Amino acid sequence: MAAARVASGGTTPIMSGAGLTAMVRRNWLLAILLAAGLVLRILTQLAYRPALLFIDSIKYLFGAYAGNDPPGYQLALKLFLRVGTLPTVAAVQHLLGLAMAVALYLILLRRGVPRWLAALATAPILLDGYQLQIEQSIMPDTAFEALIVAGLVCLLWQPRPRPWMLVAAGLALGASATVRQVGEIFILPALVYVLITVPGWRSKLIKAAALCAAFALPILVISFRNYVTIRHFSLAPYAAGTIYGRAAAAADCATLTVPSYERALCPSPGQQARGPDWLDHGATSPIKYVTPPPGMLHVAMAANFSRRVFEQQPWRVASAIRSEEHTSEL
Repeated sequence: MAAARVASGGTTPIMSGAGLTAMVRRNWLLAILLAAGLVLRILTQLAYRPALLFIDSIKYLFGAYAGNDPPGYQLALKLFLRVGTLPTVAAVQHLLGLAMAVALYLILLRRGVPRWLAALATAPILLDGYQLQIEQSIMPDTAFEALIVAGLVCLLWQPRPRPWMLVAAGLALGASATVRQVGEIFILPALVYVLITVPGWRSKLIKAAALCAAFALPILVISFRNYVTIRHFSLAPYAAGTIYGRAAAAADCATLTVPSYERALCPSPGQQARGPDWLDHGATSPIKYVTPPPGMLHVAMAANFSRRVFEQQPWRVASAIRSEEHTSEL
């Protein structure tokens, strides 16, 4: 009978109005939170047009500072903007936020969490103002979140993940590292989960190997792309250069051992007092006018200086970070 209704142009009970109403009733708290999240996202989209842009947005829109960050988001954005616009990018990111909430709700239900508690667990992603800002921004954070959630769903959908689920999880989590390099760490908890949940050592090793191979694939692809374009086989070969401000603000240059050509990167006390952000971006910051020696790139020189500060004066760096956090809390 159901087949006859479909053939005659009718709807199945699942797609009928009564079925939809029953589904909303069963999941009424999630429906309320989703509606609120949708309204907030519409208001955010209307308030900040075409999108929120930050200093780092130029990296992803124009490919500036190649090698400072993994280019995954930049490449996806470049392809998308051939047919779309900045408001469309923000809209898609808002839809990803809603989709992440639904995915988390479903995985919690499958793991036996009560509906009301599973719905409440989605509230931070649906209602948090900072989350709305992230989704409205031309920045990789929303894509990074979505890939993490996709990997978690693939891993947790069944108590014992099937091989294809492990491969999908590895690809998603590995792809997150091509968007934000910190995603490289996710292979460790994923591996621990596989070793705990998969029975039998032979099966554990096979599935762990599949997970690792899938995780490595997108990282290797993007690293090879960087090798072709900037001659460095790495996700972000110049990433250390982007933390010059943090290192310079904490450095005690009187006791720091650096090559003579890096001494110009040492800020004065007055420059240090202006903080890491100014040291990274200020027009008169030492990093703006220092000249590297022949054969060395500017970003490589800054990266070497930052590395020396972190290696020689780790406690000063940690103390400076803690002091900044305390100031921001006040």
